[in-house]
Amino acid sequence: GSTAAPTAPRDVDFHASQLPPRAPHRAPAMDLLHHGRHKFPKAQLIASSADLGWTGIAAELRSHPAGEIAAIQPDQVEVTLALAGEPDAVVSRKGAGLRQDTPVLPGQIWISPVGVVEDDIRITRPLSRILHLYLPTRPPEHLVEVLGPRCFGGDSLRYLAGVQDALIRQIGVSLLTEISQPTMGGRLLAESLSHALTVRLLQAYASGAPARP
Repeated sequence: GSTAAPTAPRDVDFHASQLPPRAPHRAPAMDLLHHGRHKFPKAQLIASSADLGWTGIAAELRSHPAGEIAAIQPDQVEVTLALAGEPDAVVSRKGAGLRQDTPVLPGQIWISPVGVVEDDIRITRPLSRILHLYLPTRPPEHLVEVLGPRCFGGDSLRYLAGVQDALIRQIGVSLLTEISQPTMGGRLLAESLSHALTVRLLQAYASGAPARP
């Protein structure tokens, strides 16, 4: 039988074919601590998660002098936890058309949604240990798929003060412990606690959720 002529080798563009696929573009991570730097320029920073590489949540412990805090419209969620009570201290604030005057008791919690302008904040006496937790503008996508298309804006998350919530308090204390004594699995722990905090906020303090004391 006849022998087929050998096929001529094709030219191959090695420069293009051998390059590894380009990594997908990722938006830079949101600086969750910029809110605290902007909102509390006079407050002393005691401890922070800034150098721990956390994603999805940030935390800082501050002491606050008595006085007024400038008006602000946050682009992220802030959950504030009083770790220590201060006799006769009151935090007075106004946002979403609501005036809230709250005594500073141990475990007292304030919730500040995205986009709610706080235009009048006053602290009557110095506060020694206030923990601030910051979450991104939107929950992670995999949580949105489970919880529905709710986000952290003022139309879906309530602007609240004087909340007592043992779960949120424990999340805050656990994050502060990790800041004080970082562990090998600290980043994973912080991410897990950020998910727990997100679910708790949308479960208990979203608009339409049953009111809690």
